[in-house]
Order: sequence, then C-alpha cells, then structure tokens
Amino acid sequence: HIAAATRPDTASDVIAQNIARVEAGRPLMHEVSRKAGY
Repeated sequence: HIAAATRPDTASDVIAQNIARVEAGRPLMHEVSRKAGY
C-alpha cells in the first residue's frame, strides 16, 4: 500500500476528532484492521 503524503493541517483535525471520540466511548475513524492483513 502506498499512501499520500500526510498534511499536518488535516491530520491534526483527525487526531483531535479521534481523541474526542475515545473520550466519548466511540470508535476511532480511519482505524487500520490488522486482521485484514495491513
């Protein structure tokens, strides 16, 4: 798998949203599935 370059401005938004989701007991966004083999 080849991903695009990470943009700090958008990555920081996703990180902040995921922190809020964890605090609210909700699942993470964009979580990688190790069972799927990647």
